[in-house]
Amino acid sequence: MGTQGTGSARSRPGATPVPGMEVRGANGEPFRVLVVDDDEALVRQWQRLLRGDAVLISVPTFAGGWQRTDPDVWRSDPYDHVFLDLRLPDGDGADLLPRLRELEPRPSIAVITGLLDAQRTLELRGRCAIAIPKPADGDVLRGILAILERDRRGGSAVLEFAAMYRLSNQETRLLDAAVQELTNEQAAEVLGCAHSTVRSYWSRIFEKIGCHSERDVVSRLLRFAQEANARAKNDLVAGS
Repeated sequence: MGTQGTGSARSRPGATPVPGMEVRGANGEPFRVLVVDDDEALVRQWQRLLRGDAVLISVPTFAGGWQRTDPDVWRSDPYDHVFLDLRLPDGDGADLLPRLRELEPRPSIAVITGLLDAQRTLELRGRCAIAIPKPADGDVLRGILAILERDRRGGSAVLEFAAMYRLSNQETRLLDAAVQELTNEQAAEVLGCAHSTVRSYWSRIFEKIGCHSERDVVSRLLRFAQEANARAKNDLVAGS
């Protein structure tokens, strides 16, 4: 992309550093994120939206992602998180997931892709921290970073949020589907229930959380993830 990296971004052949300068890691540095995506204009937009929060280093092909996640290469220059597209010019990004999950140190993974239907979402369950369709604005991206960081530390922002509001298992699964921006029809397929039952679950979620729309619920969850991440970082600093 011709964009020069700064800070802790270290260049490798086929990788393009994108500078970031404030969801940050526990050491106070911006998160380092490997982006496997061939949409250079989109990655440049993410650069602007996440400036201050993350250093993005992009590879535009499956082959580039495979090379960058070689275990020896990774150990010498690891990343905190990975943004992974599925539709790459030379392969399916999902085929990188088993490799990513075996890396040490292990990153947290967000699948951010174009078409993400209910079947594809089901296939990705348990294989990444979050799967969400494009486009994603700055607030969503920062929320994704916070969710990834909770996942990397062994927690789950969705489960913690659901526990705080005493959501049932099915209500929690619906919330997870909403974070991934599935429609209620798609969520009904994921949950194995009727559309009318999904509406009933939402009514109970609204009552428990004190929100009036699905979008408000998701926004509150993303804020919760960011605040929980900030609290964890402050606790770490206070204890050091």
